[in-house]
Amino acid sequence: MEVKFTGQCMDVIRRLELDRALVERTCNNRTRGMLVPGNPPQVYATTWHDNGPILYVNGIISRAQQEGEQLKIQDVTLALALELKEELPGGVIEPAMTMDNILAVVANSFGLLISVDPNAPPTRLYNGSWQGDDFSPSIQFAEKMPDDECLVTGVFNHDRMCHHVWAFSYKKYSSWFVGGTGEKMKIVISQAARETCLDVFYISASHVRNAILEKDQVEVIALEGLRLLCFSKEIVASPSKRFFLLVCAQEKGKNLYVQQAFKINKRLCESEEELHPLKLLELLARTYGYDISVGDRTDKFILYERIPVASNRQDEVLKVHHPPGDQVMYILNFRIVRDDDTFHADCAMCFALNIEAYKKDL
Repeated sequence: MEVKFTGQCMDVIRRLELDRALVERTCNNRTRGMLVPGNPPQVYATTWHDNGPILYVNGIISRAQQEGEQLKIQDVTLALALELKEELPGGVIEPAMTMDNILAVVANSFGLLISVDPNAPPTRLYNGSWQGDDFSPSIQFAEKMPDDECLVTGVFNHDRMCHHVWAFSYKKYSSWFVGGTGEKMKIVISQAARETCLDVFYISASHVRNAILEKDQVEVIALEGLRLLCFSKEIVASPSKRFFLLVCAQEKGKNLYVQQAFKINKRLCESEEELHPLKLLELLARTYGYDISVGDRTDKFILYERIPVASNRQDEVLKVHHPPGDQVMYILNFRIVRDDDTFHADCAMCFALNIEAYKKDL
């Protein structure tokens, strides 16, 4: 069975650092699964991966063939993929549970209160009649979080009955995901981070902690053995001084080790509609960064790319193009992997900052 992804699903996978191969395996080697007839049919699956995470997926059957009484699924297109734990905000999930019951816990954990039929009370998972025209069901939100991103999934049939309808809240999920089981993580600001960022860029430790604990948004960057969380928050230092604060921290167990922190002047963002953390980092790199080359690829900001390279020596594979004597901050998160007789660089995030040019605009 071939697994495809909607653009929104790929965005969630990227931002939450989910392993795409494991997501695909969840569809083909599920612990629990469910097929809901409809036009098109919906599929749900959850897998407890050996020595790995618990993954949940749902989507539509995009290509199938009827063979007698059996439907042979050839393609699925996923709308949502999530990493779970057995203890969730809405209850506990176990491998012995039915997919129907697992979905109920997931929806009660990360779903918003919605009303699909005005005669039915708001709920986080709905089965029943629905209102609206044939192509646009009427969904009312009884609960909404500011600046949230929502995804409504479920089956709406022509007989005006719908099944397993819920509205996933990215903000609810990401807040839980960052905190794991909900316990506060210890924030560690290393001496190196203080000397290279806080002291140099005039950033207070209290602002750094506030950006993490009271974040506007968070995104995850992952490479094997590495998990970086990027937080953003708008800081109002005074009525005339407003800026975005970006904090990059590495997660290790229950600790967050702050590695970098940057101020982003709001005037750099005036023409931008999306201001999530990785977009702000890209603006920073493209405004104050140097060209960097990985193999034959040259850019100021490289994010989640696999690039063919000639050797496994980092000094031969990567080059930062800056004049001698410049003060440079390197943010280079990549690894070199060998495939038979060839090599490639898996780049999670790479850029190099001209410190003097950046400081002049602070």
